[in-house]
Amino acid sequence: MQKQELNARTNTNVYALPHVLYTHDMRNGFPLLSLRKISKAFVAEALWFITGDKSLDFLQRYTKIWDGFKEGDNTVTSAYGYRLRYHFSVDQIETVLDKLKADSSTRHGVLHIWSPLEDLTVPQKNVPCPYTAVMNIIDGRLNLSVIARSTDMVLGFPTDVATWALLQTIFAQELDVEVGIFSFFSAHAHIYEPHVEVVETMLAQTSALSLPTIGIPKDTYQMAYEKDSGLFDAINVHGYNPSMAITGIPIMK
Repeated sequence: MQKQELNARTNTNVYALPHVLYTHDMRNGFPLLSLRKISKAFVAEALWFITGDKSLDFLQRYTKIWDGFKEGDNTVTSAYGYRLRYHFSVDQIETVLDKLKADSSTRHGVLHIWSPLEDLTVPQKNVPCPYTAVMNIIDGRLNLSVIARSTDMVLGFPTDVATWALLQTIFAQELDVEVGIFSFFSAHAHIYEPHVEVVETMLAQTSALSLPTIGIPKDTYQMAYEKDSGLFDAINVHGYNPSMAITGIPIMK
């Protein structure tokens, strides 16, 4: 992995690779990292996306992971769910699900988060890392491909994978199909220099022999949209045996 001299935004050296692709068959289990414990915050994040909120009020009931990117009014300008449901004057999630229900062979299941007007020109505390996703159904299974412009491989990648894989699971249930292939492509996959020790600690652990599974209640998609207060606790990961939790990992903002 090539060392870059300096990332100007964070004033931190990074080790980076271009064009990194992770692919996983969801039939083999839920892709939750076992070399360190991943908290259930990814569940709250997935549900927050479905609500379409840019306010952090819902998410903060369960986690503070986005608090470092909030504006003075407790909103996130680039909130993914808001971008998908409201920002572009079309509810992309609902529209894509309707298209797939009407025609399972459609190849128009594109979800887009990046907004050139804001993300290229307006200073803000956060711009989307995963910026587009594509859903399709092949052989009766829902596949999801996520594309990211940039990925923090220590903090961001494990949570991004779990969050989007849960969304895939929820959407598959809504479409009454099985889950298929999950893929995550990053144009710039990097490890910040302050995270190198964490990586070394993780690599010294033994990975779990089998992946966990995840259980979601009936009508999870609708329950999430309606902000059902009991839904977070009703979504459970089974058979998750991570090595250990690693605390104090710095967030590079």
